[in-house]
Amino acid sequence: MPERAAGSPKFVLYLIPDIWDNVEAVSRNHAPLLVVHSDTDRVNPVSMSQRIFDAAPEPKEMVVLHGFQHNAPYMNPIEEWWKPVLRFMKGEGVRSLV
Repeated sequence: MPERAAGSPKFVLYLIPDIWDNVEAVSRNHAPLLVVHSDTDRVNPVSMSQRIFDAAPEPKEMVVLHGFQHNAPYMNPIEEWWKPVLRFMKGEGVRSLV
């Protein structure tokens, strides 16, 4: 629960159930998974994405980018962020980009 509490008052966590348990949900996933995260995201720490990635069965890939804030991919889309996503969707994999 400590990571879920990031940025929220703790009492709120007891009032609102965690209906989006991504770690549990992804453990039942059988589709290829790509987790893309930035090491400077101040909303969700990389450790949260790492827990999701660790819980997922293969095939899976994780890319940690550098210098992007939480909403950067939507607010200012650039090739550096989207390149691993596009390669993954084409079935090319992204390991060579990291």
